[in-house]
Amino acid sequence: MKISRIQGGSFDGIETSESKYFQAVFKKGMKMIHGVPGLIVDPFARNCLWGDVRNDLNTNTKAQYHMEAKAFMEMVLEKHGNGSMKCLLFDPPFSSSQFKKYEKTSDEEILNIYATPGYIPEFFATVEKLLAPGGIVIKLGYNTSRPLASLELVEVVVVNFGANRNDVLCSIWRNPNQSLLSFSSEE
Repeated sequence: MKISRIQGGSFDGIETSESKYFQAVFKKGMKMIHGVPGLIVDPFARNCLWGDVRNDLNTNTKAQYHMEAKAFMEMVLEKHGNGSMKCLLFDPPFSSSQFKKYEKTSDEEILNIYATPGYIPEFFATVEKLLAPGGIVIKLGYNTSRPLASLELVEVVVVNFGANRNDVLCSIWRNPNQSLLSFSSEE
């Protein structure tokens, strides 16, 4: 496993996908899955266009769907099937201040999925079915906790913004399960 650190500048007021620091992490991930078939899925996309299938609760975003994240992942599974995802971009709002950017659409909304008992295991149960052999999860947050027991940690990139801002930990996790196609002699 590799650990690297990026000294970032001010990040206030811009979307994650607009940050050159997070773009660098995404590009690293895309190199790791070169040749892996499947979709890039972003259940918390806001205005990020990196995913093939994008979701966000806020209806005033560029996401294609506006569903609760677990329901969205179940819909992706039903529509595309097991092993259809080569990359999950997991960048949920991980603080109450981040969640304030969202419109309130129901009484059942979750302010912080990390602090909601059972949410992460339920969410990742669907991810486990969707993730293709050799596929990855790019997880942003304040921890590098293993999202699924079956995943192996490949790299952690610490994005440091300086002053009194918290670092953001970007962990890249790979599904080590291989298919027969993985052993093809053609490159």
